[in-house]
Amino acid sequence: MQFVATKTPEQRSCLMLHRTRDLFIHQQTAVINAIRAHLAELGIIAPVVAFGVGMDQSTLSKVERAGPPATSLATLARIADYLDFTVQISFRPKPSAD
Repeated sequence: MQFVATKTPEQRSCLMLHRTRDLFIHQQTAVINAIRAHLAELGIIAPVVAFGVGMDQSTLSKVERAGPPATSLATLARIADYLDFTVQISFRPKPSAD
């Protein structure tokens, strides 16, 4: 049996960063899919774009024309806020090494 050297604190912190970022990416994907599913319930097909749901002007006008109840709009707003939060955390720039 061969022994493996213990990881340094820097290596462990880097692994923690990668695992946490991976967790946020998985959560972000789940939230994007939930938003698209909720919009589909209202009869709106939202395009998939690089960092989330394609909420351009045409999609927003479709939501307004669908006339969903206030509860649906509030729910979508909360989910969108959470999505913005996860994107900010997931793609935060690396701290400078000053």
